[in-house]
Amino acid sequence: MWDIAVMCYNAKLYSKDDVKVYVQAGFGTPEQYKELVGEQYEVAESNK
Repeated sequence: MWDIAVMCYNAKLYSKDDVKVYVQAGFGTPEQYKELVGEQYEVAESNK
């Protein structure tokens, strides 16, 4: 599933927020998120 997020993000079909959904669902890690989008993964206050 993570491969789909990577492909769609690189094709500009997904935003950073879309990729965060994959991490929240357990299909990617915060480290993978940082590697892909170039920013630290942070959970919104309402999602903690």
